[in-house]
Parts: sequence; C-alpha cells; structure tokens
Amino acid sequence: MFTAKVRCTRSTPNQYVEGTTDLVFNASYEDGKNAEWAAKTPTLSLQMQVVDSVAQQVAVGDEITLTFAKDE
Repeated sequence: MFTAKVRCTRSTPNQYVEGTTDLVFNASYEDGKNAEWAAKTPTLSLQMQVVDSVAQQVAVGDEITLTFAKDE
C-alpha cells in the first residue's frame, strides 16, 4: 500500500451528462509529499466525472490523499 498527494487543478461542468462535473487532479510537488513513490518530480494525472454533489466537496486547489492498496 502507498499514498499519493494530489491537488485538484480543474473543476468543469460536464457538457454531455447533466448533473455531473469533471474533476482533474495532478500530483502535489510540495515538500516531498510524494517521495514514497517518486524519485524526483512526481507525475500523476487523474480525471474523474462525478455527480455534482461529490464535486461540491472538492474545490480547485484542494489537496487530496489517494490510497493505493491491492484488493484482497
């Protein structure tokens, strides 16, 4: 198991599916937050289409911790 620190870099209403928002996340570059898995500059990008009630919980600039764990 390991974690990745990401920052929300974009939040855009989805133009094709009403009531959804596209969220984009990129790796945080600050203070070696991703040193656990990145040798130098961390590279990670994630785009999610979420329902608006979930999107309202995340603002551009928010930092999020993702946990990567194998399913048992």
